[in-house]
Amino acid sequence: MVDKRKVAVIALGVVVAVIVGVVVGWEWVAGVLLGSGTGLGAWLGVRWGNKRAKEIEQYREQWLNRRAKRSGPLHVSDGDSESEDVGRLG
Repeated sequence: MVDKRKVAVIALGVVVAVIVGVVVGWEWVAGVLLGSGTGLGAWLGVRWGNKRAKEIEQYREQWLNRRAKRSGPLHVSDGDSESEDVGRLG
């Protein structure tokens, strides 16, 4: 589904590109589009990457919480068990 704001921004960009192309030349339009595409691509990439990292971190926390609930409380030895003596000589 295409958002109306996105369509409006794209249409405005095309209109500006055509006007700049007619006024100063198409080489300038190509340079401006290339430069803005490079900057915009980096900016959008960082936004997408941060959003994805947050989703992964949330999933990781949920997974760790489920794993901790499944395994139950950890058994802590107080030193009275015979299992500590296994493997010792003497």
